[in-house]
Amino acid sequence: MEATNIRVFKLNYSGSFDELGSENLLDLFSLTDVLAIYVPMQKRMYIWIGSYATQGLKKHIAQIRALFSTQLSELKILRNITMEAGSEPSDFFQFMGFTWEELNSQLKQQKEELSPIFSKIKSLEEQQTELIDSEGYQDAIKIAEKIIALAKEIKNDSLIIEQEDLITELIKKAEIKTDVDMVKKNTLDVKKKFDNLIITNNPNDVIEAHHLVEDFKNEYKDKFDLKLIPEAVELFNEDDRIWSTFAKEREYSIRELENLSKKIKFHIEKIQLSDAEALLNRAKELLLNVIDEDIKDEWNEIDKNLIELKLKHETIGKVEKSLKEAEFLKNNYQFKEALNKLNSTMELIQDKEIVEYNKKLQALKETLLEEEQRFLNLKEEIDLLDKKLEENRKKNQLKAALINCEKILKNARLLDDHELVLTYTEIFDDLKNKLDALEAKSHEERDKLIAQADELKKVVKIEDDVLPLMEDFSIEDLIDNLSDDLDEVLEQIGELLETHRVEIKHEISNKTILKSTSGEALELEKEVQIERLEEEEDVTIYGVQSGLTNPFEDAIEEAILTDLIPYNYEITEIQLNGENPKELPDKSLTKNGIEYEWSIQNIPPKGEVNIDYNLRRRISRTVILMLKDQLKIIKNHSNLNSLDLEGLYEARLPFTNSFGDTIHGVVIEDIIPLYYLHFIKEPQNLLPAEVSNSKSGDLIKWNVGTVESKTIDYQYRLLELYRMEEIKITVDTLSRNGLNAINKGDLTVALEIYDKIISQLEQYNK
Repeated sequence: MEATNIRVFKLNYSGSFDELGSENLLDLFSLTDVLAIYVPMQKRMYIWIGSYATQGLKKHIAQIRALFSTQLSELKILRNITMEAGSEPSDFFQFMGFTWEELNSQLKQQKEELSPIFSKIKSLEEQQTELIDSEGYQDAIKIAEKIIALAKEIKNDSLIIEQEDLITELIKKAEIKTDVDMVKKNTLDVKKKFDNLIITNNPNDVIEAHHLVEDFKNEYKDKFDLKLIPEAVELFNEDDRIWSTFAKEREYSIRELENLSKKIKFHIEKIQLSDAEALLNRAKELLLNVIDEDIKDEWNEIDKNLIELKLKHETIGKVEKSLKEAEFLKNNYQFKEALNKLNSTMELIQDKEIVEYNKKLQALKETLLEEEQRFLNLKEEIDLLDKKLEENRKKNQLKAALINCEKILKNARLLDDHELVLTYTEIFDDLKNKLDALEAKSHEERDKLIAQADELKKVVKIEDDVLPLMEDFSIEDLIDNLSDDLDEVLEQIGELLETHRVEIKHEISNKTILKSTSGEALELEKEVQIERLEEEEDVTIYGVQSGLTNPFEDAIEEAILTDLIPYNYEITEIQLNGENPKELPDKSLTKNGIEYEWSIQNIPPKGEVNIDYNLRRRISRTVILMLKDQLKIIKNHSNLNSLDLEGLYEARLPFTNSFGDTIHGVVIEDIIPLYYLHFIKEPQNLLPAEVSNSKSGDLIKWNVGTVESKTIDYQYRLLELYRMEEIKITVDTLSRNGLNAINKGDLTVALEIYDKIISQLEQYNK
């Protein structure tokens, strides 16, 4: 097959691509290259790897598809095939315009020409590896220059760049290997710092000096043999000597401190405080040789305990008395008097550092302040909740109002405010009664609609998640001067579509009730636009995201999210936080759409909940019929059922006269969703009265006229527009191939091609 619109790209060493142009694609294949061949018709990418391609090129192969998505994002790749030279699949040559034999012959000739040079290169690379392993960097650089010279002969740019990068790396290694003077200078710098630290005899400075030497060793561990530097060896020996002495002195001090600790504890138990203090002074001298913070902390605690014991016997009586009096005042809610008592006692002992009682006094003071603040907070919270409650009641947000009122009652009981409890109990009961009445009314209305839908099952086909609606009007209310002529009657009925057409909505309604762990409630309402998912190939898929972000400072105990999705959309997929939910929420059919109620618990502060719905448009139908002196308007929505062929759907919308009388005057209008090409399969003996366009889709109007007790079948076949464009491209390509066959005189091939065209079109027109 002749190559058509094939695009060929050459992979560079840097990972970028150069597009190649040639009248003869065969000329582009070289054993030293990696090529990416893109076949637009199939959206297929072949990755061809030459036998002599360098590792520097091959390392990019795994990321080629990602590289194309960033560098050549306009190319859509459905399939990616990687192949070595000589292992090309048969379908590859269907698009290239040459055969495997022709390619193999050309590559064989290249191999014969390049083999001597690549043999030399391979030998040089082996020598180069040995030199690098033995740190013969200068000789390895010379080998690299020879390899570059050979690579230039065969114009292997990637090998040239690879060796040039290696030369840069080898130069750096050579510089480090030979820089002995710099190592000596650094040794002397470290020695100077080491001496300055050691001379202080401070334990922390001794440790820092030791770490300084260790860091110096680690710096050159893999770069240079420091044993070759006499100054470094001398420094290491001095550090070993000083560190060994320091470690022994430290171990002795720790052992002595353990013994002193036991003796001091014995004297404290016997209240022999003078003896304990003498031992403590000896311990402080030993602590100068100790750097362990936990040991120092232990002795700080011993020191602090001795001080407390000395002060305790002088003031313990006054403190104990003050604590008891303050506790009594707190229990009687006399917070200010209790605080004054504690403050005067704390002034009495503030210079005596009685830690134990100081903590008790401070703890009791903090408790008093917390108790006082708690009462103030409860009152402030009640005021805030009262404002929110008032706002809830104005907006008729009964559920949020009930939760906030319940929280106020809880706080009022904590305050032991009986009058407040009585006031908000009355409000709570009133809210509860209103909410119960509203829910009862809603259930009653829903029951009526469901009962009506059961009756409509005899008239129209009803989808599982659709609740059809029917409205009854007297003819006089909607039509002035009803004509006696049936055609004119149908025109008069058809005019009612402008004001009574089934509603097409492109947004969902979201209501959210939030209850925080602190008991606060918030009710939110919003509408979210339904958007077409541009990133999907199937452009007839729509999506909308619902959810919430926690607005509270504390966690949400429970969130009730209610999403109302209009019936003119079918839900094809639901995801909760990017995953398929383990269990779908409760759903109910309402007058305005299907309602999903999500219950989500324990949402942290600032936490998010995202609910994604994938949707597909339904066919929306309006039926207006005249029965006796009444007009009945039926509004319904029907699913698009996918067929075996990609992008092809079917919708069946039967209408049955089950009213018991002949209907004189029926008008039906179907709204076909956007982005579909539609075909009418049934009825075959009736043509639409009118087909027009609208922003919601094609409007197909049927003037049925008189209908006896029978069923009229309506069947539509819908083809997605993007698929229609693909069929056009395929048919156009086959047509051109057929004409080429005719021009070549090959009528058999031409006939086979046109049979394919007819077969494909018939599949979509069965």
